[in-house]
Amino acid sequence: MPDSKPTEKAYRIALKAALVIQANGDVLDAMTGIAESLIHRGQTQEGANILAFVLNHPDVRYDTYDHAEDMFFEMEEHLCPRVIADARTFRLGKSIKSVAAYIDEQPVDSEDA
Repeated sequence: MPDSKPTEKAYRIALKAALVIQANGDVLDAMTGIAESLIHRGQTQEGANILAFVLNHPDVRYDTYDHAEDMFFEMEEHLCPRVIADARTFRLGKSIKSVAAYIDEQPVDSEDA
């Protein structure tokens, strides 16, 4: 059976559930999946912002960190340095809840709705 990635909507549902039970590892995993979806549809600044936060959170799991780091490094190679610099600034002083609220402000992929 082929591996299929969850949809952005599924990641958003997982994010909300993990926030309720304060499962930070699961929250950060869901945030990484949402960032990937945002990046694939051209919202690179938003995706980079989320990835920068995930990469600097102490509760991030190794596999989640590795995936987020791979995406962030790829973005560093192909995007304007300003996007990366802004993402690194974005993460400062942010909490999991504030980044979750930021994600809620981003529209859901119309194919997922």
